[in-house]
Amino acid sequence: MGGWGATQKNNTVPFEKLYSRNSLNSHIRFITMTLHPQYITDEEGRKISVVLSVNEFEQIMEELDELEDIRLYDEAKKSTEPPMPFDDYVKQRRSK
Repeated sequence: MGGWGATQKNNTVPFEKLYSRNSLNSHIRFITMTLHPQYITDEEGRKISVVLSVNEFEQIMEELDELEDIRLYDEAKKSTEPPMPFDDYVKQRRSK
């Protein structure tokens, strides 16, 4: 079995399995994304890379961005620092 190859397989990936923090489970009821990856294999048939469509890649990036926002929100909620008024925050950001 020589040469490079690609295999294709349909997968349904619940995002709870990709990012399974308990605090996120209350925010994410069920997000399912159907992926159609193509696998690039080496000479021995071992998977070494994955190819996704641009649409699938963009969906994953959007979901990861959403999960990062939720993580930052959860982190801020746990903080013991007093909240900062938005106008003060903007002034602080502009001064940097």
